[in-house]
Amino acid sequence: MNKQKIYVSAVNAIRSGEKNGRKWVLYAVLDQAGTKYSSFDSKYQGMIGQEIEVMVEERIVEKNGRTYKNLSIIEPKKENEAVNSLNASTGFVLAELKAIKQYVKEIHSMLLEVEPPDGEPEATDLGKGDEVNPPDIPF
Repeated sequence: MNKQKIYVSAVNAIRSGEKNGRKWVLYAVLDQAGTKYSSFDSKYQGMIGQEIEVMVEERIVEKNGRTYKNLSIIEPKKENEAVNSLNASTGFVLAELKAIKQYVKEIHSMLLEVEPPDGEPEATDLGKGDEVNPPDIPF
């Protein structure tokens, strides 16, 4: 990917469809030299006659023995979207860890109540007589 300045001379819808219940439109953004860039963003229709800076990804495609160069305008992920996505993931993981911590505490309590079979050492016989507690997990 590289950053380029292009002068938008025309924008045309070239394909449209629906995927997972969401409609989409693929646009051809033409620059002053006639170079065609593809994008799913309709905002370029309002930029005709303007010089803009875009991130361009070049893809080489071979089809029917011919080689084609496709240029796509890549939209950077908005920072807030990325942060919100990370926060949602972190919140989910934290909730799962809290649930695991609770299960560990319950299992520990149950193990302390179980009588060992005859001939098996008590938990206090294994060490210096201190009670074994689960570690405190900071969440």
